[in-house]
Amino acid sequence: MTKKVMKFTLCLLIMAGPVFAAASSSGVQGWIKKGMELERKNDLDGAIKAYKKAIKIAPNSAYAYRRLGSVYRTAGKNKKALKCFQKAVEIAPDDYMGRFYLGRLLWEMGLVGEAKKELVAANEKDPQRVDAMVLLAIIKKEKGDITGAMALLQKAIKTNPDSFAAHVNLGNIYIKRGLWKEAMNELRTAIRIDPRQAGSQRNLGLAYMHLGEIDRSIKHLETAVKLDPRLAIAYYNLAEAYAIKGLNGQAVWYFKKFLETSDPTDDEEWRLKATERINTLEAGGAIVTRP
Repeated sequence: MTKKVMKFTLCLLIMAGPVFAAASSSGVQGWIKKGMELERKNDLDGAIKAYKKAIKIAPNSAYAYRRLGSVYRTAGKNKKALKCFQKAVEIAPDDYMGRFYLGRLLWEMGLVGEAKKELVAANEKDPQRVDAMVLLAIIKKEKGDITGAMALLQKAIKTNPDSFAAHVNLGNIYIKRGLWKEAMNELRTAIRIDPRQAGSQRNLGLAYMHLGEIDRSIKHLETAVKLDPRLAIAYYNLAEAYAIKGLNGQAVWYFKKFLETSDPTDDEEWRLKATERINTLEAGGAIVTRP
């Protein structure tokens, strides 16, 4: 655009420059907005086309590259997403979200060393944002450094007490360690922040079960299966909770529901346990009762 404008007189340059700039900016924002609307409708192909048009108008828009990369990631086109995120970081190396998105994708692709580099850089750019910190904690956990992971998550919570991801991941570590009261506290906080996550509702229900608070356990487990009827393990936990209460008919119903929804290959051990429990309860006279 600058080369074209330079052909005109100085007077025309002064008058026309802002007009062209405004039109260009408006066009970019319009295509980005269109892309976001199409994303919400799950029209990924349409969103990709819209973001590409935005980039054609403004090839140095890091935000447009980030949006395009995010759609490619959602579509499972990780190599294309990677190029977009790398371009976004090249254009705006100090942008926190660009570094975070790149680091997250590298981690998802199994490139952990490169991921850590980007996530550390993101954290240095803006220490008050905790997304990168939480993912670094998850990487530490995966490497077996549970103490390091817990320290990072606790730091993330201190930095941002409203971080759902930090509370959930710390709560899940406590579950693995059998620290049920600590798990309950973290997961209860997480659910106050966002009650719509089925997995967190299930884990809180599990914590309450181990703490002997069966009615509260059932409440959160039932919420979990309402949010995600495919969450098979929550049906198993509900069966256990009803069995503890002595409501064996309801327990059998939930064990059978678990068998209906669980994967025969992935959940083979749990399916055998559920079948054994059903046989034992029915042999004791339990009649299937829908809760």
